[in-house]
Amino acid sequence: MLNTTLEEVPDIQNLKINFTRLTNTTVSLQWWSPKFSNSVVRYYHVDYYLDEIFQQQDLNDSFDEPKVINEQHRITVHDTKCHLDHLESYRRYTITITACTTVCSERSLPIKVRTSEGQPGRVSRPNFFYENSTRIAVPWPKPRNPAGPVDYYELIAARHIRPKKPRISYCGFSAPTELSHKQLLDSPNNVLYHSISNVFRVPVPDCRKEQDKGQQTFSFAVRAVNNNPLDPMRPYYGQWSVPESVSCVFQAPDIENLIINVTELTNTTVSLQWSPPKFTNGIVRYYHIDYYLDDIILQQHDLNDTYFDEQQVIYKQRRLTVHDTKVSVVICTYYI
Repeated sequence: MLNTTLEEVPDIQNLKINFTRLTNTTVSLQWWSPKFSNSVVRYYHVDYYLDEIFQQQDLNDSFDEPKVINEQHRITVHDTKCHLDHLESYRRYTITITACTTVCSERSLPIKVRTSEGQPGRVSRPNFFYENSTRIAVPWPKPRNPAGPVDYYELIAARHIRPKKPRISYCGFSAPTELSHKQLLDSPNNVLYHSISNVFRVPVPDCRKEQDKGQQTFSFAVRAVNNNPLDPMRPYYGQWSVPESVSCVFQAPDIENLIINVTELTNTTVSLQWSPPKFTNGIVRYYHIDYYLDDIILQQHDLNDTYFDEQQVIYKQRRLTVHDTKVSVVICTYYI
């Protein structure tokens, strides 16, 4: 008499998984059949997921929030090899295998692999601030998806001169002439810089020495770059950021120690005089005189034939623009 035993769970306790090929988006795997299959193995489940904590940068705040990523994926194959594709670049994956007859085994011991470097994501628009009249610091945020260690950044800077009188918006600051992305890249005046950090200091001409040439605008764009371990001559370039532009800025006059003298005072006017700033950083074109009532007055109200008092703060600002170092201000009948 012959009896057929029932199929049992395959024994994959010592199953070894090897990866035979690794790129920035794919992994090729191979393994041996279970030593004790306890039947015919019909198929295998290959489970894989991202297994790392990465820093999700919050662009509105100054801190990073750690976030665990472990979304699981599964494919089913009938051979002892498989090919995983559409993976994220430079990310660590955990991979396990399950062997199935009519029943499936437990998962094998996992292996961990990291995909290779790839094309980094787009850098957000850079920022800027003047360190002095001949140098602009340009910082930018790291890309959300670096796809690698980000070996360096490329920053392109272009200088554009509009031969017209600058449009003054406030105290010597002129509005920038925006350059489009294509204009910036195609500009014959652009300069390419390399930086290993996400801030670069760009030398610029001194506005005070070149203001007669017209309004000057400096435009910047940044992209992240990862080296290609398979082809060093063809690195992975990210997309260029949206350009940022800034006009040539004259440094504000230093009026920290400016002394204002009252030369005449009546019940309706105040006459003022002051000395020019010691350090003007250029030609002072005009002065703004800001004045306002800064009193607490008492108002009486009648409510159901009952009077009560209410304190009210008066704070109404006015501005006068003059081109001399003296002025007379009409202040009505209120004391300041």
